[in-house]
Amino acid sequence: MLRKMLCAVIIVMAAFLVCACGKDDEPSLPVSDSVPSSSETSNATKARLHLETHTYHDITLKYANMQLEDLVSADTAVEVTTNLWNWQSDTLVSIEHFVGTEGSESLSYSTNFEYADGKVRIRRSDRPSQYTLMTFDSTRIISIETYIDGQRNWACDFHYDAAQDSPSSAIVNNYANGGVQNTTEYHFQFVNGDMVSLSYTSNGSSFKKNYTYGTAPNPYRFTDATLTYLNLSSHVALTEDYMYTDTYDMENVEHKDFRYTYTSEGRPLTLDIRTGSVVGKYVNEYLHHYDYVFLSD
Repeated sequence: MLRKMLCAVIIVMAAFLVCACGKDDEPSLPVSDSVPSSSETSNATKARLHLETHTYHDITLKYANMQLEDLVSADTAVEVTTNLWNWQSDTLVSIEHFVGTEGSESLSYSTNFEYADGKVRIRRSDRPSQYTLMTFDSTRIISIETYIDGQRNWACDFHYDAAQDSPSSAIVNNYANGGVQNTTEYHFQFVNGDMVSLSYTSNGSSFKKNYTYGTAPNPYRFTDATLTYLNLSSHVALTEDYMYTDTYDMENVEHKDFRYTYTSEGRPLTLDIRTGSVVGKYVNEYLHHYDYVFLSD
């Protein structure tokens, strides 16, 4: 169905921690009567993504004997996700998400965007009691908050050095039982509007991600609503290096390559990501393929 039309890229709408806390009245934001300009929220992008398809292969292999020789196939799962982006002029109004196997996707849910006074509210149709609110000051993002049943359960406040356009740090609070449950401070480094590093230290463990970027515009900027390069960076990422050290100084290091092809206009046409892991006698391989279709300018 929609699969035949082409598509896709990464949608990683973050699953924020679900707890309850102090009550906040839900702001009333018109869906389209008060659409902010790009100078207010930077929501409008020249690269207007229209259709995207993500084909995911989860391939499990295992060794045929205890000597870890001769890999044989154990299982392969394939899932297809198609996302249809709906625009009003240069403003994103909604994204329809279709999930299933190739050729038989069905509508799973819609993500709706509402705008007013430098604020963007994002709500999923399958989670009517929850929403995410992003607040902007001119072109700078100030905060991201998530609410459940009118109660704030997660909040991220960005901090800037002097007149910089990109944040240098963020304070993230998780709420529960009427107050702050825990607080984490994240640190950023930005170059040319792109987040080249993200790090934090918490309870004796440390986390860091480093990125490199291409020149193609990132169509998810300020629409993904997460504390990630997808939401905060201006261009598409080419590599990701992940480093995590736990409280026992055990390290976990991973590297990802984002392999693109491009249209004649320099926009992403396809993307391939290959990752893997080894667990005992099993070797897991994860293949992500994305197809993109953009609206014309």
